[in-house]
Amino acid sequence: MNLAATAVVNENRTLKARLNPEVLSSSILIVDDQEINLDFMSAMLADVGFSNIRLARDGLSALELIEADPPDLLILDVMMPIMSGIDLCKHLRRDPRLAELPVLVQTGLSTVHDRIEIFGAGATDLILKPINGLELISRVSLHVERKLLIEGLTRSRDRLATELSAARDLQFDLLPSAQEQSALLQRFGLDLASTFSPSSELGGDMWGLLQRSDGGIGVFIADFAGHGVQAAMNTFRLHTLLQDVRQLPGRPGELLTDLNRRLRHLLPVGQFATMTCAAIDPRRQTLSWASAGSPPPLLKLDGEDWKDLASAGLPLGIDDSTAYETHETAFPAGAALVLYSDALSETPTSSGERLEDQGVRNLLRGSEGESNSQAALSTVLAKFQAMLSGPLCDDLTTIIIRNQIHRLGEERPRDAAE
Repeated sequence: MNLAATAVVNENRTLKARLNPEVLSSSILIVDDQEINLDFMSAMLADVGFSNIRLARDGLSALELIEADPPDLLILDVMMPIMSGIDLCKHLRRDPRLAELPVLVQTGLSTVHDRIEIFGAGATDLILKPINGLELISRVSLHVERKLLIEGLTRSRDRLATELSAARDLQFDLLPSAQEQSALLQRFGLDLASTFSPSSELGGDMWGLLQRSDGGIGVFIADFAGHGVQAAMNTFRLHTLLQDVRQLPGRPGELLTDLNRRLRHLLPVGQFATMTCAAIDPRRQTLSWASAGSPPPLLKLDGEDWKDLASAGLPLGIDDSTAYETHETAFPAGAALVLYSDALSETPTSSGERLEDQGVRNLLRGSEGESNSQAALSTVLAKFQAMLSGPLCDDLTTIIIRNQIHRLGEERPRDAAE
């Protein structure tokens, strides 16, 4: 054996050792009207371990084989009877199932115009005749590996999308249902509307309802640092902790103090949450609340403008010795309460400015004329979206609660009166 032949043999052995079994078992279809070319290419590929090689002598025969069982890679001659390689390539690219099939064109045509026509027909790559065996093996291996990599990434992406969708559904299931929200009107005369819009598949916002021992109702809103999977995991942690809270304590500050102490030891380093918890006593027509670094709750009484309520307090999960103060004010018939996450006040508008707390109050003005909380919330969100130049970069949660006892013609809620 001469030196050149020895070098080829050694190179083939090196290539065979490098290629993984999945590549070598891939299906290769070689299409050429010359027997000698078919024999040469199939022999070169078989010599390094490719074991699933099919042959066709014209474009039409190849098309029948492809439609019956698509290969992982197609090696295609250009000049063939019945159907040329160019025509076959164009036909394949019109089929969505075969649009990504790697097509390696082997041709003696070498002008720029010829190459443009070949790639314009949809070829992935080309190799010039006379074919060099090592180059053929290298190009075939490259494109098969690339196809397998893309398929693996696609499967991973689809699996991740499925899992994220399931997690998103689960996160939405943690929120009060539409039936629970509408029941507040019948039980307490409280008209509640809400929106929860994660900025990605999963969010770090959460809100919920809590029963009170005095027959009233509690509502909370929490916003964990960041967004995405990690922030969403923290909302599940909070939900688990709240399962131990059968009834909201008489003073919302007590709940925040307890949650802060427990979250301090549960949250990863650097993670924290802002939170507001409000309690409405329909019998006494009062509102009590406590805040842990949240945007200030907004209150509107009949005939008055929107005003900020006290919201001082360290976010949860930072210092387990923090105690949270409970505040109280009147919440008579016709009053409205708004709780929101900071996406509403801190997202830059199309002008580049943030609304801040004053801008949120301006946004709410006029919504009180709507007939119910849902209509009011829709008006506010439409005005907010019109101010934006793109999608939200943070999770948005907004809750509007109106005391509509007087509109029901009741002096007090039936449950509270009993």
